[in-house]
Amino acid sequence: AGSEQGFEVYRSTGAGIAFRRVAVVGPDIRTFQDTGLTPDTEYRYQVLAYNNAGNSVLSNEGIATTLANRHISVCVSGGSFTTVQDAIDSARDGDVISVCDGTYVEQIDFLGKAVTVQSENGLDMTTIDGDALGVVVSFTSGEKNNSVLKGFTITNGSTPHGGGIECNSFIFTSPLIAECRIENNITAYRGGIYLKFAGPTIEDTIISSNQGYAGIYGEYGAAPVISGCEISSNTAPSSSGGGLWLSNARNFISDRRSAVYDTTFMSNSGYQGGGAYLSYADAVFEGCDFVSNTADYGGGIYTNGGTQTFTGCIFSSNIAARTNNSGSGGAIYANSRLILQNCTISGNESDQNGGGIVTT
Repeated sequence: AGSEQGFEVYRSTGAGIAFRRVAVVGPDIRTFQDTGLTPDTEYRYQVLAYNNAGNSVLSNEGIATTLANRHISVCVSGGSFTTVQDAIDSARDGDVISVCDGTYVEQIDFLGKAVTVQSENGLDMTTIDGDALGVVVSFTSGEKNNSVLKGFTITNGSTPHGGGIECNSFIFTSPLIAECRIENNITAYRGGIYLKFAGPTIEDTIISSNQGYAGIYGEYGAAPVISGCEISSNTAPSSSGGGLWLSNARNFISDRRSAVYDTTFMSNSGYQGGGAYLSYADAVFEGCDFVSNTADYGGGIYTNGGTQTFTGCIFSSNIAARTNNSGSGGAIYANSRLILQNCTISGNESDQNGGGIVTT
């Protein structure tokens, strides 16, 4: 130390396993924090210094073992914790928080931690109730897909920023939400799930009976992947996109488009796009059903700018109707580059123009 220009850090995953360089740090650095490691694993480290004259010899090996994942229990009585948030506060990355049957009246925040929060017996047995005091579940600290919410009913959220779940982070957040029911959340706007600078994966989840702008509302850098879901009976009384709203929605970091697979949009209602409203949002839909959705314009979907591709989708029994009989586009009202491939459009209605499709 003293004449070095920097240090190279090398790591091995055990005795006899080759070292590889994992970091280069500047001069006078005396600590190094490694991330993304496997729990309960031994790691070995060596360091060398370098300057214009060359490299030093490698240091002696330093050995450290990462902590094992813990399983933390939450129960109304008898668990390690009685609230989900207390368990998250105590957890470290990699921990699994198992929640007993019951209703937990609270709001929870993942705090950027790579933890799994899961119910023991599924969404019919375990509820997180926001008590109409705010967002029920928050992912607002850059969570990735190793931040997991699984097997809950999320209900009774009330806030401008997504009543049930908020995914909103300028450093981009992309948690996994699976096997949940997001229902009966009420917002002035932004819906049951709110997305901004977010690309969550939403799997096998029911988004139902939420009131606001949409069941799922995504804007400014939202690029969700939605698969195997039911989006139903959501209402946007004074706005667009009863089921799904995507506006200026694209992941500016990876340029990933939104994608929706094998999802049913049913009995949603809004001003434009009862099932889905897509404005300057590039998106792909595959194997989706749009059934019995209603709107003034675009009972099934309304598009405005961007490119949307629908493959193998069904549009059936959607209605575009207004009080003055001027509804347009029973199934689809399109003002974008819209690509339809192997889709079925049947039994849709409009009280003025285009029971099936209107393009402008």
